[in-house]
Amino acid sequence: MSKRILVALVLPFAIAISSQATTVKAVSDDDLYRSSQSVFHGVCTEVQSEQDANGRPVTRYRFQVKEGFKGTPGTFTDLLQPGGTFAGRRLVWLY
Repeated sequence: MSKRILVALVLPFAIAISSQATTVKAVSDDDLYRSSQSVFHGVCTEVQSEQDANGRPVTRYRFQVKEGFKGTPGTFTDLLQPGGTFAGRRLVWLY
């Protein structure tokens, strides 16, 4: 089989698979607000890599809350996100 025929047969499937992998669901600001437990305006004061209970790297972001809009965020609020580097292990989390 020639290379041209092989490319012609494989290319449409490769395009279809990659286009499905890049699908993103659009979410409005109102939907984000409604589904959030806490919404606030603040300043990130610390970023720290650590591991979760399963030993996977995570990144903790600590925010000093200036103004709360929803929930009771307190003076400081931590946001824990999967991924990061800890003890020589690196985890990249793709959304």
